[in-house]
Amino acid sequence: MRIQYYAFIFFIHFAGHCQLRIEHEFWNGHFSSGEIISNVLKLEDGSIVENNIVVSSLEFYKPEKPNGTAVLLIHGGGMYVLFSEVQGVKVAEWLNKQGISVFLFRHLLKKSQTGSPVQDLIKNFSLKSDYKRVLADSVFLKAASDAGQALKYLRECSEDFGVRPDKIGLMGFSTGAALGLELYKSKSKSAWPDFLIRLNGFSDDKRKFSSSTSFFIASISDTPFDETSQSIKLYGNISSSNAAVELHVYNKTAED
Repeated sequence: MRIQYYAFIFFIHFAGHCQLRIEHEFWNGHFSSGEIISNVLKLEDGSIVENNIVVSSLEFYKPEKPNGTAVLLIHGGGMYVLFSEVQGVKVAEWLNKQGISVFLFRHLLKKSQTGSPVQDLIKNFSLKSDYKRVLADSVFLKAASDAGQALKYLRECSEDFGVRPDKIGLMGFSTGAALGLELYKSKSKSAWPDFLIRLNGFSDDKRKFSSSTSFFIASISDTPFDETSQSIKLYGNISSSNAAVELHVYNKTAED
């Protein structure tokens, strides 16, 4: 069941913040009415995307029969767009059917340089090494910080949302997967997901990881950005940390 609960997470004030449960209230450090600022576009292939998001937000998808597990869901899109339907709404609705509470995270994006989401992606992801520039970008790092604040918020309000504070994970596609991994650099473990599901994400991370976290990594080998070899290296790093980890590699993208 889709419920229009949004949380702007620019400035975090914990006093009374669990009131987010009230329908149609927004949160940007205090409670006020407002609108999510973004452009919703339909691409030639029918994909629904959003761009020019200037502030991060949450949307709560509540299952009919919650099992206590929650996922912070982050779409992909190269920091210029979010694939809001195929990697967002449809995934949230499927997870709800499994009893999982979903908090769809729309993070701030870089401003469009061309007026076209497709051209922005082509311009900024023409080389295999371009992902390294994304990982160091200030907008990416701010989005990661916002995601960490969102996880802290969900743990603070876990009882209000009917989820267990020790079963709040993160599921990310592409750039969203990279954001999820970035959170483990935080000194505050309350910003770490309890489990991480990475779907075709990129990474140059060589750190050791906590053995208390579980990882699921899936990658597609027919993309031009070498995510599969990065995923294999990441699997090795995580495995050597004695953390639970699975790796699945597919040779091509499914048609539907």
